[in-house]
Amino acid sequence: MTPRIVALTAFAISVATCLSLAPATAETVEVAPGVSVTKRSFEGPVGEAPLFGFVEKSPMLRQADDIFVSIAIQVYGSRGKAFEALVKRGWAGLDADDFTEAKTRFNQAWLFLPEQSQIFHGFGIIAYTHFYDRVFADELFRIALKQPGALANLNADYGHMLLAANRSSEAEPVLEQAIKDTPEAGDAWTDLGLARLRNHNPAGACLAADQADKLAHAVHAHTSIRWIWCEAKCSGH
Repeated sequence: MTPRIVALTAFAISVATCLSLAPATAETVEVAPGVSVTKRSFEGPVGEAPLFGFVEKSPMLRQADDIFVSIAIQVYGSRGKAFEALVKRGWAGLDADDFTEAKTRFNQAWLFLPEQSQIFHGFGIIAYTHFYDRVFADELFRIALKQPGALANLNADYGHMLLAANRSSEAEPVLEQAIKDTPEAGDAWTDLGLARLRNHNPAGACLAADQADKLAHAVHAHTSIRWIWCEAKCSGH
């Protein structure tokens, strides 16, 4: 074999090896009109996986969904009212750290109005707090920001996730918007203070911490506020 053929053979093997090691293109699934997300797999019952775990439902399950939707519309009066009742229960589940309840209710709500922001918002929180998948959570939050019916605290929750993921430079502008959306939310001001501190803006961190102190009530919030005051060397504290 000539040196040229040896070199070409080695190159071909190298390319083939790289291609075999390269990750396959992630599969996306349309979950609402014009909205696609990256497909994920989850452990546990399908009904408790975000967006029903992206499974292809059997005709029997689809029929069961149709019956559930029909009965709920009769009970609540419309698809919109049924949706609101179910997402309310989903948020209550998250507030109580009852992820089984939260996942179930957001999935049920998705059957009624799949394009609504609250679906992606709720599952975004579940993705990073329960499944520890911040990449998927980030994708869901970004979708939630573009969809109708967004809650006022969406940016606060998204900014908190970015901060927890040590993405302070990205978190700060999101949290700046959050305090405009919910100016009375002490936790959003606290998170903004932490983001500013990590982004080397101690003066801005002090201002945010002072405002948070006027609004926050949770013990953990005051612990973070005192830490900002200390690290940023805020005057008067």
